[in-house]
Amino acid sequence: MTAPSVELHVVSDATGETAARLVQALEAQFPEQEFLEIRHPRVETVADLQLAVNRMRGRPAVVVYTLVEPELREAMRTLCRSAKLHYCDLLGHPIEAVAKVSGQAAKMTPRARPPLNEAYFRRMSAIEFAVKYDDGVGRGLGDADIVLVGVSRTSKTPLSIYL
Repeated sequence: MTAPSVELHVVSDATGETAARLVQALEAQFPEQEFLEIRHPRVETVADLQLAVNRMRGRPAVVVYTLVEPELREAMRTLCRSAKLHYCDLLGHPIEAVAKVSGQAAKMTPRARPPLNEAYFRRMSAIEFAVKYDDGVGRGLGDADIVLVGVSRTSKTPLSIYL
């Protein structure tokens, strides 16, 4: 007999991708358990949070949330406690820890994108290189860090782009 499905509710003031990645890692640790992932993206008010919590109340649910605004994080904690739900704040403690160590205040901007830095541009350049010299076209072989060789239709191009 299989265990009943556990609902993993992802609540976010953006798309929920950050929490969803954690949920995937979490699910991998329980291969025999059936999970149902339910997303609540773009929550902006306490009323949005209340609506999400009402959907979870009385269910076998775990709440994983990424909310930037301190007021929303506190409201979510309060709502989860009153509904007797297990919850995990993925951004609150890390934001506070970095602020304490760095001495700088966080911007507290929901849906903020990471800055385009040197690592990003190196990654884009590597992808462009892989596409430009795909199938041995051009004279880039000498500049390549890795050369993938194999028979047709074995996913060399997607692998080179991933690498």
